[in-house]
Amino acid sequence: MSDIIYTPPASGGGGQNPTANYIPLNNGTSSFVDSNIINNKNNYIQTNFMGLNIDYNNRNFSLGDYDGNYNGTNIFIDDNNKYINFYADPITFLIDGLNNRTQFSYNGNEIGLKLDFANDLYSFADFNSVSSGTSFYIDVASSLMYTKHSGQQEGLFFDFVNDFFQIGDFAGTNNGTHITIHDDNRQIYTAFDGTDLGYKLDFATNVYSFGDFNFYNNNTSIIIDDNSSKITFTTNALNFVGASLTDGATVIPVNKNLLVTINGTQYHIPLYN
Repeated sequence: MSDIIYTPPASGGGGQNPTANYIPLNNGTSSFVDSNIINNKNNYIQTNFMGLNIDYNNRNFSLGDYDGNYNGTNIFIDDNNKYINFYADPITFLIDGLNNRTQFSYNGNEIGLKLDFANDLYSFADFNSVSSGTSFYIDVASSLMYTKHSGQQEGLFFDFVNDFFQIGDFAGTNNGTHITIHDDNRQIYTAFDGTDLGYKLDFATNVYSFGDFNFYNNNTSIIIDDNSSKITFTTNALNFVGASLTDGATVIPVNKNLLVTINGTQYHIPLYN
């Protein structure tokens, strides 16, 4: 029977730990002292000061310097709200299962990367304008990709539903210089200061315009209308530069004229051979 019945040693308080809820530690002399692990029955398990904290009542679990005694580097799991927070000063990485998102923060500001699975919106870089606001977005719900700077859309804008694509300052935050490709309308054109000018290629109407075709300044422009086989020059003067454009040769009339329409009136220019 002596092998079945165990009698604890008399030293060290009869085998009991000095402090309630502390898991006992054999100090090597057959006596027991407080360990660094606290076990409050069915409520929590934690290490003294820092390291591990398991809160069963609130379903919160922490690993690291969760009380911020030194640098505060820790991992925090909130099972009630379904999120995991990784913190290494000054960077925080959050996985939020309740709101279906993942994001980084720097010095308390959301920045770097944000994945919003609930709204199908994914942001990269300075999307909260903490600094210059230079950022990139993918809006899967709307089939959009675009960039921002200082909180304003500029740089790139791609609308895949409407086949509408822009590059430059399309929101007019500065001078408004940009290029547009509208595939549904079969057009490519440039713009400045809110006005289409520079060039416009309209493949639907076969009309191709170059210059100030929208009267932004002096309306100097060239328009090629392939449907009517007509080229229209809008200018106050035609200037030709070239060493071989003129010569002193003797010419003979060929009884033919070059037809030119100027301000709605057709003129005949005699031709010589």
